[in-house]
Amino acid sequence: MNIHKIIHKIQAKLCALTKSVLRLRLVPAFLFDRPAPPLPVVYVVEDANWSIKWDGIHITRHLRALGRRARIETASLFQAGKILHYGSSYVFETQGFRKTGLKNRHVVTFFHGRYGEDPQLDKRFDLLRANIHRIDAVAYANSIMRERFLALGLPDEKLFYVPIGVDTGVFKPLEPSLRQARRQGLGIPEEAFVIGSFQKDGEGWDEGLEPKMIKGPDIFLQTLEALKIKRPIFCLLSGPARGYVKAGLERLGIAYIHEYYDDPDDVVGLYQLLDAYLVSSREEGGPKAILESLACGVPLVSTDVGMARDVMEGQNCGFVLPSEDVDGLALALAKIAQDPCLASEFSVNSLKRAEQYTWCKVAEACESLYRDIEARMG
Repeated sequence: MNIHKIIHKIQAKLCALTKSVLRLRLVPAFLFDRPAPPLPVVYVVEDANWSIKWDGIHITRHLRALGRRARIETASLFQAGKILHYGSSYVFETQGFRKTGLKNRHVVTFFHGRYGEDPQLDKRFDLLRANIHRIDAVAYANSIMRERFLALGLPDEKLFYVPIGVDTGVFKPLEPSLRQARRQGLGIPEEAFVIGSFQKDGEGWDEGLEPKMIKGPDIFLQTLEALKIKRPIFCLLSGPARGYVKAGLERLGIAYIHEYYDDPDDVVGLYQLLDAYLVSSREEGGPKAILESLACGVPLVSTDVGMARDVMEGQNCGFVLPSEDVDGLALALAKIAQDPCLASEFSVNSLKRAEQYTWCKVAEACESLYRDIEARMG
């Protein structure tokens, strides 16, 4: 073989190699059977140190542990090529589709509301329905909301169950001797039946003398007034704007302590001192107190709102009663107060049930939702 043929063959191979390199650089990866990387998630939250922000912090931390890039933001402006997950209906109303790129995917978490009862929530429901063709997924936290979305005509294939979570590494029971010592340190009588209520149930962010009726502070007070037990009743309160409830407890002659923490995890120190927790709301998405109580082994009495039925039904960890059933709520609390064996059984079962709702499991539900969106993208 002469030298010219050898050179020609070498040049041909170099040319082919060069084309291959160029092809690798210019042709999309999926043509070479390489899976596209997961889309980054921007979890959009309220610009306030409150529940929605902390949801986003927990979820994005666990998403990163699952291998997906994720962060929280208080605005959705100028994002492109991402999954924008709006952490609440309020966040969606104020941030949805605001100067975002066409290549974004949109997820809306919508916790609670019944269409036709609140003009502000009705506006958000209408916004959701009007934009459902642009929304990739709607996340709901309880079966009540799923039924309401279907009744409003939202497509079933866009509805995804993503419950609220709890950090069981933080929210956990206290050793009995420490529990008793801390109760004594706060001046709680040894024989007292201690009931907890940790929420914002007054209008505004000041004293909260005007009740926020959706949270049922009137039902809370009526239930305690109807509660007839031999043990003295003592209340532990947390959260802002509790003036209405505090005034009502003073009227009823029920002793209480009110503490409010900047870090919501600090409230665990109050949960650990309770004999029971009472949810008296008329409407909820969760509330978080359901899971936080269970994680601390606290027997729970709740109205049939939010996640209560889904979490507690058939689990023997407390009582779920119709909203505004004051006598039923009071009787349930009395059973817990008067039957130590029942209270102990509820406590043990509560701890087991809480493990099904860790933030890790919530993040896994979000990850499954995002993968569904990516699969639909092709």
